[in-house]
Amino acid sequence: MKEEIKSKISDKIYPNELVRDLMDINDIIQNKRSELEQLKTREEVVNATSKIVRSYYDKRKNE
Repeated sequence: MKEEIKSKISDKIYPNELVRDLMDINDIIQNKRSELEQLKTREEVVNATSKIVRSYYDKRKNE
């Protein structure tokens, strides 16, 4: 229910699909912030972030 309401609001405020995708990805990254902060190098952070983005788009593609 909460996600449905959030989706309806974001559809009105941010009609562009790319903007919504970026907002969703940002939410996921913020939720995993503590995991990302534990990584040692910049390369590890970039790889982990890329994995998050890829999995997001794979999930969207399968819907």
